[in-house]
Amino acid sequence: MRLNQLNPVRLCRASAAVLLLGLAAVGSISCDKGDPNAERDEYLKVYNSLDEDAEADIRFSVGVRKGEYPLYLKTNVELDRLSFEWQDEGTSPWASVSDVSEVEKGCYCITLKVKARSPYAYYTRRSGMLIITCPEQDLGTFITVTQGCIARFSNNCENFKYGVSNPYFPELEKNYSAWSTTQKNYFLTENFAGGKDSYIYAGNGYLKLGDDKGHGGCITTPYTDALRADSLLMVSFRAVAYADANANEKDNNRIKVDILGGGVFRDNPEEESRSMELEVPHLDYTSEEFPDNMWDGAEFTLFVQSSARYPITADTQIRITSGSLSEQSAVNSRVYVKNVYIRRLDEEYDEDYFAENGGSGVDRILGLGTSDNKEDDVTE
Repeated sequence: MRLNQLNPVRLCRASAAVLLLGLAAVGSISCDKGDPNAERDEYLKVYNSLDEDAEADIRFSVGVRKGEYPLYLKTNVELDRLSFEWQDEGTSPWASVSDVSEVEKGCYCITLKVKARSPYAYYTRRSGMLIITCPEQDLGTFITVTQGCIARFSNNCENFKYGVSNPYFPELEKNYSAWSTTQKNYFLTENFAGGKDSYIYAGNGYLKLGDDKGHGGCITTPYTDALRADSLLMVSFRAVAYADANANEKDNNRIKVDILGGGVFRDNPEEESRSMELEVPHLDYTSEEFPDNMWDGAEFTLFVQSSARYPITADTQIRITSGSLSEQSAVNSRVYVKNVYIRRLDEEYDEDYFAENGGSGVDRILGLGTSDNKEDDVTE
């Protein structure tokens, strides 16, 4: 058995495609010159389990947490004649082949050692390739391995660069009315009490909903045409409420998340709930790591599905509201938001994030963070 190390010079997509086509052609043609169209006797078939009903495939998904994930190779080629290599397009590989061991004659367990998708709640899909070859016989197969799910809407709010990342300089933030036309297309909003003003502010890498005079504010994701093909969605964002520098005065820290258009929350589909209230943490200026840690414990993941009455469509939107939009309150409701994502889920292929997170709410998969996760890099 040969476990090849990742070549520093990555195969470009075009070269990989050409090589794949070449290997596929060679792998399906007999070495018998008398019958060039006959199938080869040698085979390489990969499975995600040893269940009797498991089917061979060339596309698999692994979990977003750091760990080891097995794939199973069935072949009539001797193990010591095979080579195993991992390739991806990251600055450093996010997975590697850590072991290949015999399960039974002609069946081997390939262990992939995988890094966490991200040190925080970031789930957008990345891909790599497991390459299994028998160079002596010009035989090989390419196995695509993915981690995470497909993003339909993505905005980490880094396209807003007003002032500084420390939220205690509100005079440097920009009201929605002063945003560029391009920035106003990133998120929609609603004017307060049917008037002409919207109390949404952009800072450096974040948005603020509401102000210090009791006005509430909201942001709404724009219409996303790709949602018309989806029936399960995962919505994630960060949210943290204002508290003064001494943590003596704290704003209202409850926000409301609404589904507009089609879709219901997956937690109680029979009730067809389309609105959910969440309690978010407060800023902690007293922390020695502030503002770098202002989003700790402030990541949320919610799950949406189609129902007969409310199917997910291109008109589906997510609205996040802090405070009241109809009347000024004696209590302020300033909430900072960033990293707003909507991702589609494939029930048969993707990880069951709904079950793993225990339903909608605080993100417990990647959002709470672990020392292992924080060791890994992420590229958005």
